[in-house]
Amino acid sequence: NRLTGEPVPGATVNVYTSPKTATSTSDSSGHFQVTVSGNLPENIAASRPGYCPGAYPLYIRRQGSASSPLRLQMTPESVIWGAITDEDGFPVADASVQPFLMRAGRLEPAGNQTQSNDLGEFRVAGLEAGGYYLRVALTWLTRWDPRYAFVQYYPGGLRPGDGSLVEVRAGEKVGPLEFHAKRQQG
Repeated sequence: NRLTGEPVPGATVNVYTSPKTATSTSDSSGHFQVTVSGNLPENIAASRPGYCPGAYPLYIRRQGSASSPLRLQMTPESVIWGAITDEDGFPVADASVQPFLMRAGRLEPAGNQTQSNDLGEFRVAGLEAGGYYLRVALTWLTRWDPRYAFVQYYPGGLRPGDGSLVEVRAGEKVGPLEFHAKRQQG
């Protein structure tokens, strides 16, 4: 665990070599062992629910060593959660919720996209630490009044600049956020 230094048991570890992948699972002490034959490993990746997946390129091979111990660090995932309601206070079900990062003056999708449930609740997991804009959009499943805008930004703006940045630290759960959808004017 990058934050605490404690072992991460039950992590899936994949070592990628052309054309094969070798897999192992970390034990209760966070240790794993992968036997690779043939080509040298190119990358190693670790994943486990509750943590951001990590990929590590392998550039260096120890000469004359049959094994190369590695220390992989996984960062606990951050989560943003909350609920979407319309102007009358009713929940908005099946709306798409997507986090975005601002990079070089442009919004870029980041993290996992999710759907609000029948109570309007959403949970966006698997996020790294950072500042996110949340975009809520209609899907063909959405039971949203057509007088509402197709895309809105938390807490209820029609353009990214109208939205509020949601800051999360590594391993932090931020919420509940209350997203109030707005009707279009005119």
